[in-house]
Amino acid sequence: MKFNIALGALAVLVAKTSAQWGWGQGGFNQGGWGQGGFNQGGGNQGGNQGGRKTINDYKREQVAGRDIHVYAPSNLSPNSPLLLSLHGMDQDPNYQQSNTHWETLADSEGFVVVYPRGGTGMSTWDIQGTKDTNWVVQIIDQMAKEYNIDKNRVYLSGFSMGGMFTYHAMSKIGDKIAAFAPCSGPNVYGASKAMRPVPIFHVHGTNDDVLNYSQVEGFLKNYRDQFHCPSQADTKTNYPNSENPNATLYSWGPCDKGVYVKHLKLQGRGHSPSAADIGD
Repeated sequence: MKFNIALGALAVLVAKTSAQWGWGQGGFNQGGWGQGGFNQGGGNQGGNQGGRKTINDYKREQVAGRDIHVYAPSNLSPNSPLLLSLHGMDQDPNYQQSNTHWETLADSEGFVVVYPRGGTGMSTWDIQGTKDTNWVVQIIDQMAKEYNIDKNRVYLSGFSMGGMFTYHAMSKIGDKIAAFAPCSGPNVYGASKAMRPVPIFHVHGTNDDVLNYSQVEGFLKNYRDQFHCPSQADTKTNYPNSENPNATLYSWGPCDKGVYVKHLKLQGRGHSPSAADIGD
């Protein structure tokens, strides 16, 4: 059975590493994608296993006059986590949802998913100023009112320019986000000063012709230095199993505050990891 490295599969892969590889000390549901996985402190133990959702299953809302798409399991528990998943440049929430399918994991693990729409220029993100970081805080506040999410367990992931924004958000609203999982998106303006040590999981293909892979190591090293991480990484090849010979997970930690910096390297994959399958 093939493990599809489409963004949808990557989304599930990134999340499942919380239990397998340790983001912090407390687990996903205690503020930091740590040793215990999603369900150590609330959330949905069962969830709806009834099949993949479509964008039509999402609730369309507006926050401060801008669109978001929201998915929440029908039997969501109080104080569940929130995940925000950001699209790339000139894309939209429909595109991001169809390529990530976070709702599959949201049903089984019990959390709310929000797909915001970029609002600067051609559906892009403000990766230098505060317009979009302020808006993300407004989204978090609205989700807390509507779904009683745990504001200590808010997670930010993004593809391409959405990934760039996750890094920018570390320096602006890093106190609002428990962990960051960018895909194919080191910030073109360089690594900024994070507000605090936070878990990072960066996914990138070595054949990326949009945001070249050669800049990834130095970019992540900046954050490893900021967080005083060990110089040597724990390395797991064929991640997460032998069906994936071209995927290698590097893990530096524990760093300050017990966080980890992780990098999933996809050998031979391009800017969008949906370009190929890994394994047989």
